[in-house]
Amino acid sequence: MESVEDVSNKNSNYECPICQSYNVEKIYSNYPGYVDGTSYDIFKCNNCITEFILAPGTSEEVYNAIYNLQCVPAYDRYKKYAKSVIYEKEPFKFLSKQEFAYEAVYNYLNDKKEKVKSILEVGTGLGYLTYALNKTGYSTLGIDISETSVRNAINLFGSFYKAISLEKLSSSSQQKFDLIVMTEVIEHVNNPLGLISGCLPLLNETGVILLTTPHYYNVNKVWETELPPVHRFWFSKKSFQTISKSLGLKVDFIFPDKGCFNFNHSNLLVNFIIDKHFSNKLPKLPTSTLTSDLRGCVETNYHIGFFKSTMKRVATSKTVCYLSNMFYFKFIHKKEEGCFAIILKK
Repeated sequence: MESVEDVSNKNSNYECPICQSYNVEKIYSNYPGYVDGTSYDIFKCNNCITEFILAPGTSEEVYNAIYNLQCVPAYDRYKKYAKSVIYEKEPFKFLSKQEFAYEAVYNYLNDKKEKVKSILEVGTGLGYLTYALNKTGYSTLGIDISETSVRNAINLFGSFYKAISLEKLSSSSQQKFDLIVMTEVIEHVNNPLGLISGCLPLLNETGVILLTTPHYYNVNKVWETELPPVHRFWFSKKSFQTISKSLGLKVDFIFPDKGCFNFNHSNLLVNFIIDKHFSNKLPKLPTSTLTSDLRGCVETNYHIGFFKSTMKRVATSKTVCYLSNMFYFKFIHKKEEGCFAIILKK
């Protein structure tokens, strides 16, 4: 793989897929891809403050590997949720305590309980959120373009799902929804504007779109999100203000009070100190996740030794994490870092 180059090219002919502006610069060349041996150019639109890649769509084989392999970091939590919700008396409440994406939906519905009866989840994946919403009393349909995912969800949770694209559902169904939910979906697609506009015919007159995604909170950062092409966009508030304006929608934002995830076993204070004071000694670029043959995960071969491994176990113990994270969120954490929820309505 070629070395990464820092590139400044503000007078380029690149067009932003969000706002169609040509005020776009290539900020990195050959940024490591999710699959070992691949790399991508990272672009930034200075008009709508969005980072993105310009590349063919992510292959289904990559997503199959992500969901079938046991070694993939981050995505393994989805499998745990799918296994756990069946045994929970209040599955929706359980999910809301795991990460902000579900907490945002949970809190919104608690505020609008009497007004929301029907829900569409776009990109239902393993199906656990659609299941949890149905168990809570909301009439919810989950759709996904992956027939394998839908078949597995039906076998596990019941007939709450359809293997169909948003476009086909819109053209073939007269059903309207009070709420359309997309958790961590929009950053994966080729055409975010088209995805949101495709939801509009399926909304009731007072219907709402609620979506969550990683937040591009600092214009000096480069691609602090899942490696391309699994994630294709990194959005800012201005990204969605631009999208909402172009579609004639109203927009509002929700940010997490306590981070994006349930960090019971991650010491955010220690992570912050390491990042702040030892960043010059850490790798400058992330490592690819999947091997080139998509049959396994890339090994880091990083050995920290007995003393450091013992200190790591102490630092990530439940009690130490709890106390450290309380301090971190009270005195250090910036609310807009990490992720956010976007509410769009007519």
